[in-house]
Amino acid sequence: MNVQQQTALHEFCQYWINRNKENENRNGSYEKSDTQKFWLTLIQNVFGMSSFNFNLEFEKSINIRRTGGGGRA
Repeated sequence: MNVQQQTALHEFCQYWINRNKENENRNGSYEKSDTQKFWLTLIQNVFGMSSFNFNLEFEKSINIRRTGGGGRA
């Protein structure tokens, strides 16, 4: 990670820490509505990927195979 990415990551973290504090002060949770903004901001601002470089699916349902406790899928 280069210096520019480290700076962007620090700014990203500070933004979300402050946003969460603001939400707590309002006694409300915006977690669900902030999900896409969180990931898009991280990918675009920290990793420098434009919205045209990737295809994301948010809140996609998945099937989980159960191992039955044996540890193998």
